[in-house]
Amino acid sequence: MGTIIILFSSHPSSSQHPPLPQAIFRPWRLPFVVDTLSKYGIRGLTNTPVKGVGVQGGSRERYGGTEFGLTNLVDKEKLDIVVSR
Repeated sequence: MGTIIILFSSHPSSSQHPPLPQAIFRPWRLPFVVDTLSKYGIRGLTNTPVKGVGVQGGSRERYGGTEFGLTNLVDKEKLDIVVSR
């Protein structure tokens, strides 16, 4: 299916908070990612629809019947993952 990269970032307001892993991926992958995380016991998730461009590295790509280039934003999903309360 492909690789999902999860980014770890520090909480901006305090160094006492644990890192907040984030993943950004195409909308059609959301059910697979949530299902896989739940199989590993990860249940604290927040999903936000976002738009972005960049991974395709300058090549044009097709998504949802439309062709996108460097300046066209593509629909994506951002998943914030809670690892500690």
